Amino acid sequence: MSDRFDFPDDRFDAFPFHDPLKQEVEKNEKILWRGKPDPSRGWWMTTPLLLFGIPWTLFTFFWEYMAISAAFEPNTPAPVRIIFPLFGLPFVLIGLGMLSSPWWAARKLRRTDYAITDQRAIIIEPAAWGSGYSVTSLRPDDINSVTKVVRGGGSGDLWLSTPEVYRGRRGSTSVSRKGFVGIPAVGEVERILRSALLEPR
Repeated sequence: MSDRFDFPDDRFDAFPFHDPLKQEVEKNEKILWRGKPDPSRGWWMTTPLLLFGIPWTLFTFFWEYMAISAAFEPNTPAPVRIIFPLFGLPFVLIGLGMLSSPWWAARKLRRTDYAITDQRAIIIEPAAWGSGYSVTSLRPDDINSVTKVVRGGGSGDLWLSTPEVYRGRRGSTSVSRKGFVGIPAVGEVERILRSALLEPR
């Protein structure tokens, strides 16, 4: 295997003017594998949020319709004409956000980049706004578990950390974990990861 990895594939031109991975990798670091997630995984990952968002959005549109209709009634007090329609607008926007979540998730995955080097696993993700990006590096000591999920055709997910549960102030919980999502030949990627990073440790 060559000391450096060549990137002729234009699928990795997610960020204009430069390649973040080329900027990130050190001179003495060898890239053993590079891949991108399947954007369609974003649709499947956000399906629960989409299903919840459908009735939510329908109800908020009904609320807005009733509030605007009441605003045109001659006997409706002036403050109610303004407050009721404005009160429903944030909930309408939340509903539209939930309905569009599959699109945003797929867009993020299209601009996400994965790599395994002889020193670490790298996850490059776009910033929520603008043209920036974030880089997550997982060195051997950072990988506390490897969970492989295999789907049709050999594609799947490769999680490199145990799920971390975060609790909000109002009792809500969220789960965060790091890894490669929707990659082809996930079994081969796991073999490269174990051979390069875990077995030497």
